[in-house]
Amino acid sequence: MLCAEHLDPGDPEFVRVSGLNAALILLGAAGLAFALFNSLVIGTTSVLPLILFDLAAFAAAAAIGVYLWRTHDFERSARAADFVCFVAFLVLVISHEGGEYFDVWAMLYPPLALMLVGMRRGLLHVAVFFLVLTTLALTNLGVWNHGNLNVVGVSNLVGAALAMTGIVAIYHGAQRNAGARVATIRRDLENLSIRDGLTGLYNRRWFNVTLNQELARVSREQRDLVLLVIDVDHFKAYNDRFGHPAGDRALIDIAGALLGTFRRANDFVFRIGGEEFAVICHARDSGEISIQAEAARAAVEDLAIDAPDGVGGRLTISVGVGAFSSGEDIDPESAYTETDLALYRAKHAGRNRVVCTESDGKDRCLPADRRSALM
Repeated sequence: MLCAEHLDPGDPEFVRVSGLNAALILLGAAGLAFALFNSLVIGTTSVLPLILFDLAAFAAAAAIGVYLWRTHDFERSARAADFVCFVAFLVLVISHEGGEYFDVWAMLYPPLALMLVGMRRGLLHVAVFFLVLTTLALTNLGVWNHGNLNVVGVSNLVGAALAMTGIVAIYHGAQRNAGARVATIRRDLENLSIRDGLTGLYNRRWFNVTLNQELARVSREQRDLVLLVIDVDHFKAYNDRFGHPAGDRALIDIAGALLGTFRRANDFVFRIGGEEFAVICHARDSGEISIQAEAARAAVEDLAIDAPDGVGGRLTISVGVGAFSSGEDIDPESAYTETDLALYRAKHAGRNRVVCTESDGKDRCLPADRRSALM
């Protein structure tokens, strides 16, 4: 089977790939088998045109199969297969001159057309297919010496073909709906795998992936990256005093405050531990880094969540901030460790504050003339 990885009913390319495999197997196998039968049993002299036709069908199926295998271009491969099937089955019907097998070949085209090129275009191609046959029958074009291709015969054939087309169309629609539901379920499962169940923020797993990706972009796109590691102050004491349900509600509120502060498309907010959060974002300049971090700290303090053991009787956060530029060679683990160290210093400096990473004893996040005003 070609492209067997798409032969899952939930795959959006399932119908097309199934149709392609069916068309190519039918054309290739039938073409080769009939060519061998006609040449070895009947003889090449009397049926040479049919042998050449059978070999052409086999060659066309092989060429499309090789193209699909090498490029995975389903769209072009399906259109090519549909065209070959249209011509091949039309020639087979006409060549049987209204005989006992002509309706078999005519009935094979509709389902393949719908599978290969979709509902709308497939129905159009099927209509053209039978319009050609009807025209040939009603105008007595060709040699219909078996006498089966008359008005009654064509009407029966068209009715049966329409019934088959309807069945395939119903299946096609049901499969598309099922595929859409499967895609929705997969998206939901993916969200569950990267989201924190309590707060709805991204989880630690996605934090690791995003930090790695964003640091790579820093190097590639010459842009700065900001990493915030945030811890809720005295949260264990709050949980012990008010209970875990209250602690959960507090974490949800804090998550909302962080999301309200970091709202840009390239801002990512995570819950990476029990009461530990992180933010990955970008800043236009060094001054904006601490302004954003301070805004997050103030937003949580403004929630005014009563915490007798907290700083000022409220739940607050301590924030460690790391800023990493394109000129630095730093890995995700080092970036996190360095920023977590800044958080550790914020905790030991009294909590409820923002502390930036340092380089040679100097604050890396803020210009000297604004440092004292904001920190």
